[in-house]
Amino acid sequence: IYYTPEYYELYEKNGDGKSMCFVYEKNDDIALYPFLINSVNNLGYELDEEYFDIQGAYGYNGVVSSNYNLSFRKEFYKTFYQYCLGQNIIAEFTRFNPIINNHKFSDYLRPIKANEDIIVDLKHSEKDTWENIYDRSVRKNVNKAIRCGLTVKHFSGNEISVRWLNQFNNIYVSTLKRRNADKYYFFSEKYFSLLSKKLGDNI
Repeated sequence: IYYTPEYYELYEKNGDGKSMCFVYEKNDDIALYPFLINSVNNLGYELDEEYFDIQGAYGYNGVVSSNYNLSFRKEFYKTFYQYCLGQNIIAEFTRFNPIINNHKFSDYLRPIKANEDIIVDLKHSEKDTWENIYDRSVRKNVNKAIRCGLTVKHFSGNEISVRWLNQFNNIYVSTLKRRNADKYYFFSEKYFSLLSKKLGDNI
């Protein structure tokens, strides 16, 4: 979902910038780079002309491509660099996607490790995943939740009612408050409603 126009439309409506997508094609290969663009001048700087920065929407982002060969990457970035010069884009912020390892495509950037991602390979059997991949403390907490009567229900797309969205939002907001999260992450109920409507069964 992180590379869909619908996802970027949500963040444009959230006030995170104008959504755009840079597309590079050569022969049968393609590279897509969706981003949000904002004026640097609006931060209070007095500059000789208007300059911009770009960043991906919240979540994973960066370039997604059908070809990671060095020659294709070089040609993409040569073209993208010229585009940035022409548009006065002077800064870029990317949260690379650890599932598709797209940091390899952007070797001109030097990533800074900021947090830990937990990725579970679902090709393993349920039994093997439970016994050998999940940490003992996770198994202990799940078993405690089951003993306390916790049940899990799965909804997607149009099955997600306003009632369930409200319940989710209440849990989400209370978790953010408990963890002293930045105010940016307190997305509105409208945001979650649009997320459900725009992305359908992908939610």
